[in-house]
Amino acid sequence: MKFLYCCFTFAYAVPLSVYLFWRRWVKGEPDLERLGRSLPNLSNSTTEKQEKPFWLVASSVGEVTVALRLIAALKEHDLPAIVSVTTPAGRARAVNAASPPAAVFYHPLDRSRYVRRVLAHFRPRAVLLIETELWPVLIETCAEHQVPVLQVSGSISPGSFRRYRALKPFFGKVLSSCRALLMQTRQDEEFATILTDGRPEITVAGSLKEKYSPPPPEKLEKCRRFFANWSGKRIWSCGSTRPGEEVMILRTFRELQHEHPELRLVVAPRHLDRMKEVAQLLLQSEIEFELWSESEQVSENTSAVLIDEIGWLNATYHISQLAFVGGTLVPIGGHNLLEPAFAGLPVIYGPFYDEQQLGHELLAEYQLGHVTSEKNLTTTVSQILSSLTQDSPYRERALRLRQRGSGMVATYVDKILSAIGGDAQ
Repeated sequence: MKFLYCCFTFAYAVPLSVYLFWRRWVKGEPDLERLGRSLPNLSNSTTEKQEKPFWLVASSVGEVTVALRLIAALKEHDLPAIVSVTTPAGRARAVNAASPPAAVFYHPLDRSRYVRRVLAHFRPRAVLLIETELWPVLIETCAEHQVPVLQVSGSISPGSFRRYRALKPFFGKVLSSCRALLMQTRQDEEFATILTDGRPEITVAGSLKEKYSPPPPEKLEKCRRFFANWSGKRIWSCGSTRPGEEVMILRTFRELQHEHPELRLVVAPRHLDRMKEVAQLLLQSEIEFELWSESEQVSENTSAVLIDEIGWLNATYHISQLAFVGGTLVPIGGHNLLEPAFAGLPVIYGPFYDEQQLGHELLAEYQLGHVTSEKNLTTTVSQILSSLTQDSPYRERALRLRQRGSGMVATYVDKILSAIGGDAQ
């Protein structure tokens, strides 16, 4: 199985390398980082004591957001951290963070030579894989170089478990090569134990998404100014939407406009490269809209806003009255359900939330979530709008949810430092 995996990575790495060099020479893009080349140096604020950073492996915006919470806590211990990402959106989120990592770069292709270049350049004291990022060659190469690898805020969905179990001799060995698996739930722990036969240290530590992160004050203030003309309206923010979901949302919005004329819509697609597509859908639906990036303040008579920049969704949730989380009405597995719940909103999402099982359970426990289907979306939104009052219980429930996760990040730092022991020095 390992041989087949290496053949596969070699087959795509060769043509992709040519393409990456072309992008570097013609467009000046930093894509050679994916080959372990042209890597950034640690930020100037890094002292000699801090030369060996923690390497956090994230993917896109969601995982980077979790990584940034951990990075902030590590900084309190004078421990630097670097982040590798796989998408431009994830890179932008990390680079523009209020407390950025010591370095941000594209994650190397999972080939030994590329991974070794990154290890030689940064000399990390440990590698932290956010939410069960499985990179077999990275994990094996780190073991060869005696760099401990930890799964952090690990999660294994039932679908992923079935795939991993079918190839247990391969994936079980990969997971077993980690120093420790810090998992989100008992179910994640059970899946990891079955896959690894309990060989590494496996601990239920909760989800780093349980930690409430308020939007920066300047972002929140900009959102308030932008939406000032919608004062007194009901803002429905739909975040991380995927193909197929916008059509359902716009159809629902059109149906509700007559019954709830005060309703306004915010759409934030998961990927920026879909903005033209979603804008076209708004035009076809005959919904008057504005782009977030093109004005300082939305017009009073505009019905919708399309968020076409990264990093504004959390602040937008905080000036909204209800939310929808994407990747749940289509079989994606869902995105962060807790972020709008922390803002005190009733959260609407579809039946495909298997990648967000813990968030689903917490929203059910604190009565903040509403699971619906495409067929019942209009009814669900209408019922919530009709029930919202000045004394809505959602914000009080959100405060209790925030308190639950207040010490989560500090707990994770303690567990990470304990797991790597003397390697932390």
